[in-house]
Parts: sequence; structure tokens; C-alpha cells
Amino acid sequence: MRVHDDWWLTPERVAVHLPTGTGVLADLHLGYAESRRSRGDAVPVPALNDLLRPLAAVLHRHQVRKVAVAGDLLEDGGSSVIDELVTWFAVHDAVLEAVVPGNHDRKQPEALRRLPLFPDGYQLDGWLVVHGDRALPAGPVVCGHIHPSVRLVGKRRPCYVAGPGRLVLPAYSPDARGTIVTASPGQRCLVPVGTNVVDFDTGL
Repeated sequence: MRVHDDWWLTPERVAVHLPTGTGVLADLHLGYAESRRSRGDAVPVPALNDLLRPLAAVLHRHQVRKVAVAGDLLEDGGSSVIDELVTWFAVHDAVLEAVVPGNHDRKQPEALRRLPLFPDGYQLDGWLVVHGDRALPAGPVVCGHIHPSVRLVGKRRPCYVAGPGRLVLPAYSPDARGTIVTASPGQRCLVPVGTNVVDFDTGL
């Protein structure tokens, strides 16, 4: 689904900025399972390749070669995946162009020092990519942080929220609990369903 003329919203929860061929996603929370294990929870640890398979599909389908992360790349203690992440991008012939540190990332600055960090936001052809846990600046902004979702057919489903000069991304992580949102006048809640992204107000 196309919004704001230049953005294509994918069902994989990655927004593609068409003029620059850049994929933007938020709230990966890599290391979530490891963090839970450290607290005593007996949960399986998924392979990074499995976690990033949806992103790989977007890279292939839309010929995206640059990726920007709008915060919370890591969950607490997720630093062990950085080397593997760097290798993953090289294998997929893509560049991790920018990481805007989120509130989880700021707890582990040493883990991210090898990556291209933009603490004040990343400028993308007139749009500013930020995390969203602080006051949003004026002008067109892409952000994450709130994990927007809607309740649809009895289930909580992640969604994009698009409004004038704003694009809020769903959490990429399937483990991130969503915040139920309601579209204000001029906004749209856009829900990934199967291989499509649908307008929440129009139903299925």
C-alpha cells in the first residue's frame, strides 16, 4: 500500500521509501529471547536468519539495498547479535545505513558503536527518522516506539499509522506487545493482513 506518495507499506512491517530504495523498520528488539532466558524463562532462542526472513523478503521483492532502523534494534542484553547482524547484511548485499538509538538501545551504547548511529535522527529525503520516545520534531517524521496495533476480529494486530507529515511504524518484532490506537481525523490505521496491508476503517 502506498502512502504519502513516496512510501510503500509492506505486510512484513517494513516501510520502503521508494525514491531512495530504503527500507525503514522499528523495534526489532533483537535478543528478546536471550533476555528472557537470563531472567529464568525457559524459551527457545530463534536464529537471526529466521527473525530477519521477513526483512530479507522485502529486500528481494522491492530491490532494497539500504536499511534504516527507527530505534530499539536491540532488547536489553542483545549485544551478542551485532557481529551476526553485520554478517547478515553483507550476505544479503545490503547496507545498514542508519540506526537511530531507541530507549532500549541507549542502555547498551558499547554494543552499537560499530554501527552507523544517528542519535538525533536520520534525514531521509525530507523525512526525519526518529525512535519516537521523545517529543517529535516539526516536519515530516517516521517513528516507532509505541508499537501501534488495532483489535481486529478479536485479535490484536500490529498496524501502521499514517497522518499528515507522520508515519508511525508497527513493531517489527513479533514478540512486542502492541498499544491499541485509534485513528484521529486525517489519520489512517493500516493493518498488515496476510500478503496485504488494509485500511482498518474499511475492514477486510
